[in-house]
Amino acid sequence: MTRLFVMCAVVGTGAVADILNVPGDFETIQAAIDARSNGDEIVVAPGTYNEALFAETVPGSGIPRKVFTLRSSTRNPADVIIDASGLQAPALHLIEFTDPCTFEGLTFKGGVGALITPGNYLAGGGACCESADAIFTKCVFFGNAADRGGAIFTYQSFGDFRVDHCIFRDNFAPLGGAWYSGFGSPDIVHSVFTRNSAASSLQGNGPGAFYFGPSTSPKIRNCIAWGNLPSAVGGFGTPDIAYSLIEGYVGGVANIDTDPMFVDSAANNFALMENSPCIDAGDALVSSEGLLLDFAGQNRGLDHPEVPNTGRSIFELCTDLGAFEFQYESAPPPNPCPSDVNGSGTVDYEDLVNVLANWGPCAG
Repeated sequence: MTRLFVMCAVVGTGAVADILNVPGDFETIQAAIDARSNGDEIVVAPGTYNEALFAETVPGSGIPRKVFTLRSSTRNPADVIIDASGLQAPALHLIEFTDPCTFEGLTFKGGVGALITPGNYLAGGGACCESADAIFTKCVFFGNAADRGGAIFTYQSFGDFRVDHCIFRDNFAPLGGAWYSGFGSPDIVHSVFTRNSAASSLQGNGPGAFYFGPSTSPKIRNCIAWGNLPSAVGGFGTPDIAYSLIEGYVGGVANIDTDPMFVDSAANNFALMENSPCIDAGDALVSSEGLLLDFAGQNRGLDHPEVPNTGRSIFELCTDLGAFEFQYESAPPPNPCPSDVNGSGTVDYEDLVNVLANWGPCAG
């Protein structure tokens, strides 16, 4: 284990945090979670881990909450897959964290939700967060299922729950195919929700992307929710949605409802085509508060000069919707003197010799 000296602002004294390596120091991710101290960082080497991760604290016990960071060593979600298939549990289950744990560059799949009582329903196939804040950055949730929140279930968050540059695809739940939120105000930024599905329900319309329960007011910015069934958004909460593309959603500030034009959705490539309406349609102020790089590690805030800025810009620079920034490359300027073959700045005898020496059919 690698030891780092960090300042602990909570208690006002110096504290030593560990970097716990999996599988270098611990054979499994769960073993590292169980052995953690407050502030530890768990770094996972590339691979698929058939685990159902669990962390909780005991209210009133005096036991420290032991907040931790869990990330892939490459910070690439394609490299570390937490696959809970066959384990009959969420891929991640958090209970009672008033300060957020952080998760970066991970894929969560194959979870089926945690049993919640009273109510007897399965919640959060990818991540079940009960009275727990968390920050998910550059993570992928797919192939998870539950009764509520196929990918994520949040209940009673404490004001610091954030999802930034994540992809939610092919998850299922009767209430909130991708996300069920109750009693909290999570921030959802620069994320993509697609092909998530929900069954019909007596409680609302069974949306495929987001279900917002009572006393819920999530803030959604610069997101894309497209191709979710039977709809994108529903429930009884009061979401604050702006500068996003939400299929079928009418209202909010600067939202649009049209095909986002992904490069290849069928191949899970959710980058934007050059004529996508999502280009320069985001809120650059929100982007400046979060990541300066997109899901692929490329720069944000690249203004496309041929596209009008329909979002909110900073110093004339705007940002795109979704997890990927369109990487605009301008065409090279035309050659003002095409007859200057050798590039000397003058059309002269050497240019003529070069032309005559290559006279005839072009090769290929």
